[in-house]
Amino acid sequence: MDGFDKRRKLPSPSWWAISRLASMRETCRTIFTNAGSLGVIILASTISDIRGASQVVAWGLNTVGQTNVPPGLTNVTMIACGIFHNLALKSDGKVVGWGQNTSGETNVPGWLTNATAVAAGWSFSLALRADGTVAGWGQNNFRQTNAPIDLTNAVAVAAGGGHCVALRANGTVSAWGLNSYGQTNVPPGLSNIVAIAAAFDSSLALTPTAGLLHGESLIRRMFLSRSPMWLPSLAA
Repeated sequence: MDGFDKRRKLPSPSWWAISRLASMRETCRTIFTNAGSLGVIILASTISDIRGASQVVAWGLNTVGQTNVPPGLTNVTMIACGIFHNLALKSDGKVVGWGQNTSGETNVPGWLTNATAVAAGWSFSLALRADGTVAGWGQNNFRQTNAPIDLTNAVAVAAGGGHCVALRANGTVSAWGLNSYGQTNVPPGLSNIVAIAAAFDSSLALTPTAGLLHGESLIRRMFLSRSPMWLPSLAA
């Protein structure tokens, strides 16, 4: 990062978070995205990693304590980075949050147990529970923490700038929250999805043979288009 000017706008406006996660059964996988149109944030304000699926190490911008990992935080199986706050999922299903807390995004509900995954958006947080439901807390100006009441059997969650995406066990996708660019308008007939992701103002879904990009993207901004774009086939 030598010579990087944090005052410059970051290169990919739709991507805005950096998180690294690992489990006892997996080697560490790294997902690189960045702070989007904010520009003043260096790589989503923090870079975190898990060592031995136990301890969290963080470094980088620390204006609101986002790199001050809580003392004694161990047995971590997953982490998530928001703009200025972080979440850690422990092996016992409990969630720990730290960093900026202007909207209660690090105030993990006391009733939240049996979490299996976490996601962090702009000043809000999500947790997937073992029963397939999704819990949300923090900023709720776009109802982004209000998961649809009919959302069940979820197996994955993702958080964007003001919207959320959930993947169901049957391969279908649900989305809610801010919809300024169609990021929660799941394309009709979208099925057999195996993975999801949420950028600041767009949503991604991966099928066994191709990836679908929906919402606003850098390329679509250039061409002033708002139609889904099919990515090249990922099949072997």
